[in-house]
Amino acid sequence: MDKLRIIVANEPRSYRDSISGALQILRPIAEVFRAEPADLEREVARLAPHLVICSRLTPTVESGAPCWLELYPGGSPDVTVGINGERTDMPEFDFEGLLAVVDRVEILQGSER
Repeated sequence: MDKLRIIVANEPRSYRDSISGALQILRPIAEVFRAEPADLEREVARLAPHLVICSRLTPTVESGAPCWLELYPGGSPDVTVGINGERTDMPEFDFEGLLAVVDRVEILQGSER
């Protein structure tokens, strides 16, 4: 079975490094890739991720990844989650919420294999 592929390309870099490092430890079922936001579209095309975590949603991310998290776009406190075409705004979002999204994506992707 393929591992769950996650691209982490949010800003600032310290958040990106912290999130990707924690996911690698807490969710070993996933392959976690770090990407610079400027390289995100290329990495989505190359890796075909199941989940993208980014600070700026692009049409390529929206159409190229079945699931995505847009964290704090433009420095706002907002988080938007997209799972299989459904968008949900999350006014209060923490790391446990992020792990819950990863777990949900893993279940969804596992059922499609």
